[in-house]
Amino acid sequence: SWRPATLSDHVRAARLVHAAPPLTLCGGILAQPTDLPAELAAPAMVYAIMLASDKPLMLMPAGPGHFEPLLELAAASWGGLGKMAEAPSTITLISVASPLTLDAPSCRTLMTAARSGQAVIITPGPMAGGTGPTTLAGNLAQANAEALAAICLAQLASPGTPLMYGVTATSADLRDGSVSIGGPDYALQAVFARELARFNNLPCRCGGAVTDAMTMSPQSGWESAFQLMASMVSKVDLAIHSAGILGSFGALSFEKLVSDLELISMTERFLAGVKVDGQTLALEVIKSVGPGGLYLNHRHTLQNARKTPWYPKVGHRGKLPEGDTDLAGRILNNARAEEKRLLSLSRPPVLPDVAELDRVMARLGAPPELLASIKKDLGAGQ
Repeated sequence: SWRPATLSDHVRAARLVHAAPPLTLCGGILAQPTDLPAELAAPAMVYAIMLASDKPLMLMPAGPGHFEPLLELAAASWGGLGKMAEAPSTITLISVASPLTLDAPSCRTLMTAARSGQAVIITPGPMAGGTGPTTLAGNLAQANAEALAAICLAQLASPGTPLMYGVTATSADLRDGSVSIGGPDYALQAVFARELARFNNLPCRCGGAVTDAMTMSPQSGWESAFQLMASMVSKVDLAIHSAGILGSFGALSFEKLVSDLELISMTERFLAGVKVDGQTLALEVIKSVGPGGLYLNHRHTLQNARKTPWYPKVGHRGKLPEGDTDLAGRILNNARAEEKRLLSLSRPPVLPDVAELDRVMARLGAPPELLASIKKDLGAGQ
């Protein structure tokens, strides 16, 4: 069942992201805390991520004037804002308010990031039939114009600002006006957004393992697998929503997060193809086993048993135990067991500047008990 997210949920998600090898970026809104005011939630989320993980950091301002404090926090670990400006140390995302509007808070964040030398993802998200033309070509044409306008603004503010083309075009379900990200329209627009990014010689962010399903279910599985495959086959550079999304971006599920890691693993294995050489062709092995022989006890099988077959961590293979007919429940339990395993592997990095981070948070109005609760959730206070 759905419930409002808390800061503890965000910390838990950060720990999972840190422990999951396929996920290479940590930050953004992993789970939007509803137990903190917005002006304090944004820095608390970044503070938690910096303590939880040393993966590349993504900043996500939550409102007007919220980006500068996040930069101040990041600078505490990078030797100050001047040092940060020498090379991109963070990446942030701004959204274009389709149709054809870049509001004042987004402009401020964009200009501040550009002048600070930090990377920015420009993200128009027109909804075909709602905030963009109903036809996918028209929706993408509008999104492209919105992205290029913001990109030009950033380059005017600071030539050479590192930018990512981040079009995330969706479609409206015209029966009720809701957004749809689980169907083929979303996948098609992600694939063609990647082509537009290539045309403009820019890296691209779009796609991911996303779904319109409200719960972890067969629907969430097939939609997420379809969207993820489209993203990875088209070689999208960054998929922010690559694990855990439910309800058309409306919710995070920890069980789905680890299940989507399995989807990523499967897709990576598929895209790696088949290696063909003398060892993998195994012609001498085939000859030695001969007609009617058995490979199970062959030395070649022993040598490759742990590295060649792909094994699921969440999915189930084989028959269910006698009397067990709840396959969905078994998969859910597998997902929870895998989440527990990943959390047990999550070790916060050793930071020499935690005291400075604490001082910045205090200047931003964070009470000591809030910082203590974050450290406790991370295991640092135990």
